[in-house]
Amino acid sequence: MKHQDARIAAAFRRLVEADQVRSLLTPDELTRAFVDAVARAGGGCFSIRGTRPTIVFDLDGTIADTMPALEAVGVELLRAAGVDDAVAAYRATIGRSFREQLELTRPGDPGHDETARQHVICHAHVYDTADLKPGARDALAHLARSHDVAIISASPTALVRAFLRRYDLGYPAYGSDSGDKATLLRRLRATVYVGDSPHDEAAAAEAGARFYALAGTFPATAFSARSFDMLDDLARYVVRRHEVLEALQDG
Repeated sequence: MKHQDARIAAAFRRLVEADQVRSLLTPDELTRAFVDAVARAGGGCFSIRGTRPTIVFDLDGTIADTMPALEAVGVELLRAAGVDDAVAAYRATIGRSFREQLELTRPGDPGHDETARQHVICHAHVYDTADLKPGARDALAHLARSHDVAIISASPTALVRAFLRRYDLGYPAYGSDSGDKATLLRRLRATVYVGDSPHDEAAAAEAGARFYALAGTFPATAFSARSFDMLDDLARYVVRRHEVLEALQDG
């Protein structure tokens, strides 16, 4: 019994003495890690150690530098469809498919299908010329060493995959015709979701995934979650956080 108590005490000290833990883990996560360490010290195990977590990225505005062009296209089409204050209407609905944006701004309009068709044509042109966000390739590769990586988008799947092929990025990718974002996150069993809009944050909450924001499309103040300005900083943070959790569970 004394030997077991000593191991439990040692597990607790590892948690308390690790300064970096408090900046990387929430109190609930710290508690779960401690419970796991105690279970291991006592011979039990509540851990899923050894499984790879799944991190999912939004495409537009997160790893693809497409949002300025897509917003210009979307605003022009909304304006042509008779939407008042098209800029505000577009930004209020970012993160959804353009067909959804149309329905939210002008419910029941019979012209939506044709406008959406025009948007797909313009969207394809944007993807033909757009670049990756700075650091995107390296950030994805860095994360892929410890996580399963996938990409989702409110854009059509065929366009998303064609864009990724241009940059030889072979990660699984799914668009709006495969399901809404919350549905895709659940299907992929996402533990982390990275996006650039409040709608992305809401989808993560609905799916039970941790959310990190990439500021740019919206300012950091638009999110309640931790936000980053650069993808490489985000990748380093996520990997370090994963390493700390692994180390605690190994204890």
